[in-house]
Amino acid sequence: MTVGCPGGDNQAQANLQLMLNVILFGMNPQQAVEAPRFSTMSNVNSFYPHVYHPGRSDLEEAIPETTAEDLRALGHQIARTVDCGMGATVSVRDQETGHLSTGADPRRACYAIAL
Repeated sequence: MTVGCPGGDNQAQANLQLMLNVILFGMNPQQAVEAPRFSTMSNVNSFYPHVYHPGRSDLEEAIPETTAEDLRALGHQIARTVDCGMGATVSVRDQETGHLSTGADPRRACYAIAL
């Protein structure tokens, strides 16, 4: 499996979510990239001006509001966002058949080609 996405400090978070979507939740590559995402803003941003929002998590609007409310009830600071990421691609090769499937994220003008 290969995954890739731009996004600075959010890259590692998005890549983990993409891999978990495929491996743990059994999504195909297109489902994995289209699934709603979240990111933590609790770490100081690596890039100038080094924005820092301790305790805040950004949730895409596609994540149910009940989930956001449950997190708030646990003390999390939640911000809603349209897109939590800048696009991604995922490619998976079936080890038994050799079949390659790939998905491209609609959050950004991107596409995936399997050869």
